[in-house]
This record gives sequence, structure tokens and C-alpha cells, in this order.
Amino acid sequence: NLEGLPKLPLSRQIIAVPEAANVTVSMVSASRETISLATRGVNYPIMPRQAPVPKCDNPEDMPFLIERDFYNTSQWTSYPEIRVEELGHMRGMRLYALDFTPLQYNPALKQVTIIREAEVRVDFIGANHAATQELRDKYYSPAFNGVFQSTLLNPVSTRGSLNRYPMGYVIITPANFVDALQPFVDWKKKEGFNVILATTSETGSTASAIKGYLQNIWDSATPENPAPSYLMIVGDVAQVPSNTGVTSSAHITDLTYVRLQGNDYLPEMYFGRFSATTPAEVTNQVNKTLMHEMYTMPDDSYLAKSVLIAGVDSYWSTSHANGAINYATTNYFNPSHGIDSQTFLYPASGSSASQIVQRVSEGAGYVNYTAHGSETSWADPSFTISNVNNLQNTNKYPVVVGNCCVTSAFNIGICFAEAWLRAVDKGAVVYIGGTNNTYWDEDYWWAVGYKPPIPSSGSGSPFVPGRTGNYDALFHENGEPFEDWSNSVAATIFMGNMAVVQSNSTRANYYWEVYSVMGDPSLIPYLGIPTDNIADLPDTIFLGMDSMELVADPYSYVAISMNGVLHGTGLASASGELTLYYTPFEEPGMADIVITRSLVKPTIASIQVVPNEGPYVTVSPLTITDPNGNGMAEPGEIISLNLSLNNVGVMDANNLTASIATTSPWVSILEGEEQIPNIPADGNITVSNAFSIQISPRVPDQASIPFEITITDGEHTWSSTRSIITFAADLNIGDV
Repeated sequence: NLEGLPKLPLSRQIIAVPEAANVTVSMVSASRETISLATRGVNYPIMPRQAPVPKCDNPEDMPFLIERDFYNTSQWTSYPEIRVEELGHMRGMRLYALDFTPLQYNPALKQVTIIREAEVRVDFIGANHAATQELRDKYYSPAFNGVFQSTLLNPVSTRGSLNRYPMGYVIITPANFVDALQPFVDWKKKEGFNVILATTSETGSTASAIKGYLQNIWDSATPENPAPSYLMIVGDVAQVPSNTGVTSSAHITDLTYVRLQGNDYLPEMYFGRFSATTPAEVTNQVNKTLMHEMYTMPDDSYLAKSVLIAGVDSYWSTSHANGAINYATTNYFNPSHGIDSQTFLYPASGSSASQIVQRVSEGAGYVNYTAHGSETSWADPSFTISNVNNLQNTNKYPVVVGNCCVTSAFNIGICFAEAWLRAVDKGAVVYIGGTNNTYWDEDYWWAVGYKPPIPSSGSGSPFVPGRTGNYDALFHENGEPFEDWSNSVAATIFMGNMAVVQSNSTRANYYWEVYSVMGDPSLIPYLGIPTDNIADLPDTIFLGMDSMELVADPYSYVAISMNGVLHGTGLASASGELTLYYTPFEEPGMADIVITRSLVKPTIASIQVVPNEGPYVTVSPLTITDPNGNGMAEPGEIISLNLSLNNVGVMDANNLTASIATTSPWVSILEGEEQIPNIPADGNITVSNAFSIQISPRVPDQASIPFEITITDGEHTWSSTRSIITFAADLNIGDV
């Protein structure tokens, strides 16, 4: 299927191949038939294959490609009936394309030969199965299961135990964004990710240095500590550079950072970017992301609405734009899925710009536009950066997909995608789009899957198993087992791109480079108002335990952590049962439990960790009593420290004594020991003025003064570290 030569049907399957194997294919048997086209009413040559048509180009301006030397001679097409082509590695999986061309054509004879039925043999010669398994163990990620299981002809059972390790998440950021990112980092840990936060001062500030840092992480992976599944870049190109495309120097791409095995274009991690130039812009995007992922929006009714737009193009929109949107509404975005879809088809969409903006402004959970675009807008119907900045959708932030040219070209200033994410108290939580031109055929396949032919009526293709597109991956409701689900926004991009690979398009590698996520690549869209998880959790767990039993919705991902440290993760079974194994807790406190699952509300809960015998006394943060009553520790003051104590044990705590010590040079302890009243099991008390200390007159402002507080009952001893902050006037003496 070469440009200028006859466009013949091709069936492409993706297969997994062992390491070191030489792949051979042969036709064992075939049933062929030669047909005269004239007898079937076909009196013209088979159309030659044309170059993909960019959405931003006029097809009339594109040259018509034809190999006249072929069409003017009596010869048969020489396409191999069956062949293989190495695609590369993705996530430790060696992938090949298996292409079957069942038809050959002779233009002079006006005949075609068709293979009606065939038996094909594929052999892997010299396979190194040990090396194959080693790679798959090192680079296994449950987040990639859906991509492999839905697209491979020979899916490999790669589902490992999520109890053994969580997925990894790498964040690359300038140092001055770290504080603004901290709530996002804390959440990702609670959600069940091993987070690696690296500043550009650690990785290096050039694109090649950052790639080297990520390459080292990839190369250092082990079966016990597999390579991360997600990469988040934080900053605009001036803060964290991107890369010039290889398939075209006209676009920018972050794909280069995750091309970590071989020279192919298949990525090894999902990737996304918070494009920001200031900490405030980071905070805004973090807040919108956390509202979505933690499900804290004050009104969730907007999630039951979508806005789907087939834009204007007199030649392509009827078949391709309407076809994609009709596929989406027929199969997924409809009342039977609890979704009210505001759908705008061509040609009526061309006069609906103000109505579309209003629908988005009122609130929608998912917005999709397909047609022409620019760096700063959807072209027709028009939706501009100014429209984005004037939206009123506070706390109603959609996932937005732009199947159009260059709306994610984030190297031009503030592009359309960046505007959606940076808009404060409005805009979107995620924008998916291209950093360069996208193409009519390829965008259709990306959205609905490679399901030829594309109906000219715009009715949309039927669902075809094994030909999954972006919409199918979002909903995963066609009988796919759990391993086939593609949950995150980044995974759905990969499913769309794999559909383009299945089409044998010459733009397949290009699509890997240009389609990207603005926002958190691990975000899971809700697609309607999600149901509550049936999670049933214990009220308490004991110190020293390393597992607990729980029940949740089938295939729920469960994470347990405390004080920012992830202790364990697990995946509920098909029946919803889980024995969650975790690293035992060494101190009592409140453990955080987060349970997530596609199309279900997250469960965010706390479980008390308590001793299983005797008393156990903990210390709450210190408060102070000071002479001037302002509640601040200031230079030269003698202040009292107030103790709040909790007995989280199962027996009363009696005969208690508390003592205090410090290593700080800025305080002197005047009274450092106190007798404490008895505390019943599961009780608490406050002891006012327990200790007396003097603050140095020379103490600096905002000094953190640590104290070691020891509680004993003569048999047990409990130690806690607590601190106070000093407040000193910051005097600047200027010219007089």
C-alpha cells in the first residue's frame, strides 16, 4: 500500500515477539479467485493510494499521486500477500506488524485476484525466552495491560501482582514549583503511586540531560522495582524544555523523553505536562486536578453532560467529522449511559458557535471537537482563547479533546490547550490535542478504531472487536476483561494511536509524536455521574499487622499510606475481595486509604492504627501560652507549652510522667518535667502549662525549635518529636 499505487485492502494485526527471534511467515494454504472487474460493473482503475490529508489543508491543493508506469503496463501488484514488519518495543514488549493483503490487481487486464481463505504460519526462530521474560518482568505495568490486550493478536499474560509493587510516577519540575506541586505529590502517593520528584537542578536543565536522567531510571529497573508508568513534566518550554519532532521539525514533542528502548517511536511511559510559568499557574492546575480526582466538586451534575462537535469542512465533515461524533453518541454518549450529549453535527454546527460556548460554560464533563483548528482556536464553529477565558464553568472542569490541527502547539506562547488548563476557576482539567497538523482519515481511526471503510453517509462505523479506538477505550464496555481496560486519559491516547498503527498509515510515528496530554496523564475521566464504591473497610488495624481483608467494587485499586509514606497497594478480585498486604506500621496514627476504579467515585478514608495490647500515648502538636497573649513565641519571652495527649491503646495509661528536651541553641528549658493525670483507653487530655521555656533574645524569625517529648508510666516509654516556630521582627534599616 504505497502512495501512488493501487489502494488495496490490508488487514494488519499486531503481534508480540520473543527477544532475539527471527520472525518468518508463510502461506500454508490459500483459496484464490480471479475476477474480471468489468463483470462486476467496475470499468475504471482502482484508485491509487493518496498521501494523508491534513485537516488544515485544502484537498484541492494537494497533488494527485499516481505511478503511471504501473497503471500503463500489464503487471500485477507485487505486494506480499503476507509479511511482517518490526515496530519496536513498548514497555518491554517486542512488537511486530503482521500484514495480510488479500487482493492483487492488474490494471491492463482489469482483473483482481482475491484470497478467500488462507492458513498462515508464523514462526519465531532462535527466540531467547529467558531474556523475553526478564524484560517483561522489569518493565511490566498494569497501566499498559489495556493497550496490549486490546490490540495484540497473541496477547501475553502480563498481569503481575499489584500487591508486590505499586506503579511509579516521575515528575520533572523546576525547584521553585515544588511547593505548589506538593498537594499533587501527596495525593499521588495516597492514590498508590511511587512518586519520584526530581527538579531540573537534579536532572539537568537541557532536554538531553532530562532524557539521560529518565533513561537511567529505565535502565535501572528490576522485577522488584519496575520502571515508572507515568511521566509528568511541570513547566512551559522555558522552564522544562521539550524536543523537536523527528517525523517533522515543524512540531514540538515530549515523546522523546519516553522513547527509552530502541530507536522506534513506541513510548515506554504515559506522559503529560502541566504547562506553567509561575507557581500560581501550577497551583491552579493542581487544584483543578485534585478536585476531579478526589471528587470534591460542590455539584457533580455537570459530569452527566457532554458537548460533541463535528466542525465545518464541506468535503470531509459529513463522512469523517459526523461519522466520528455519531459513533460516539450511538455507542456511548447517550441517555442509556446517563449522559445528556449536546451534539452539534455538520452543517448545523457552523452556525452554533455561541450555543456551543454557552453549553461548555454551563458545565460539561467531556468536550470533543473534530475539524479544523489553529494554535489558538477551534476554527469553525469558532472557539477561541478569549472564549475560554470568559467561561463561567467554575468547579465544572471537563476533559477536552481536540481532534484538529496544532491546538496543543505549546511552543508558540499560550496555545489553545494551555489556555484551557491555565484559566483560573474555569477552563478544563485535561486537554488532549496535537502539537502539529492532524489528518482526516487518521483522526477518524484514532477516535473510533481502524474499522474500514469509513461510511460516506457519516453514520459511523460499527463496533469491531480488536479494533479499539479512543471512544471504545474510554468506556471499555464491550465485554472486555479487566486486563483490556484503558482507564487513564493517556492510555486512551495510546489506544487511538495504536488504531493508526493498525491502519498502516504513513503518519503512525508522527501521531505518536504529536498527540499529547495537557494535564495529569493518569487522570481517569468519569463519563457520567459515577457510582459509589461499595468499599467495606475495617475501623482499626493493629501495629505490627501486615495485611487486612476488605471488600470493594471488582478491580478496585486500593492504596494504604501514612504521613506521606506508601505502605502497600492491592487490586480487588473479580468478586471485589482483597487481602491487602502492606509494610507494618511502627507507630499508631491514622492510615490513609484511597480506593480508585474506572467510572466509580474514589473512596478516601482513614483507618486508625492502634496497639493490640497495653496503653499507647501519643502527643498532639504543641500550643503555647505567652505573656502578651498573642500565641506566638517571640524573642526574650518566657512561655509555657501546653500538652495534648491521646491514649490510643487498649488499656488505661496510669502513673504518667512527661519530660521535654531540645537540641536548639535558641531556647532554655526552665521547667522540663510534669506529672500527667491518668488517661483512659481511647481517651485524651490536655495539660496546660506543662513545661516552661525561655526564648533567646537573638532568635531568628521563623526558626523551627524541635522538642523531644517523652512520656513514661514506668513500664512503657513513648517518645514524640514536636516543634514550635518563632516570630521575630524583621527590621530593615534604610537611608535616613
